[in-house]
Amino acid sequence: MAIVRIIPAGDLELNSQGGITFIDGPALIRQNLSSRFKWFKGEYFLDLRQGIPYFEHVLGKKKPNLNAISSLFRRVILTTPGVLSLPSYSVAFDEGARSLAFDFEAKVKGGSVRVNPSDRDFLVTPE
Repeated sequence: MAIVRIIPAGDLELNSQGGITFIDGPALIRQNLSSRFKWFKGEYFLDLRQGIPYFEHVLGKKKPNLNAISSLFRRVILTTPGVLSLPSYSVAFDEGARSLAFDFEAKVKGGSVRVNPSDRDFLVTPE
């Protein structure tokens, strides 16, 4: 099972050159968004209601309800601390590949966060 850690504002992050940088602003909000999308409902033992209900509403459905999924993902984005608005957002289901992809741009404090279907930080796969 993967472990997801949210780095608080001002915490240290190792960059690709091995140096230490402080994470803040859009990079912090992007990481918080990524962590929230990887959090399955029922994973947190102190409150099993927390997380995204992937097994109930997204995974394993022959014909997923795209309106419900779109609404769920939109709510996850807009309730993330630091997100101000969601000017661009779309969800697409590929029946042949049985995959769901979302694409969005969120206006956040200090800039914006752009996520597209090939963004590896936002891939969710059940283990």
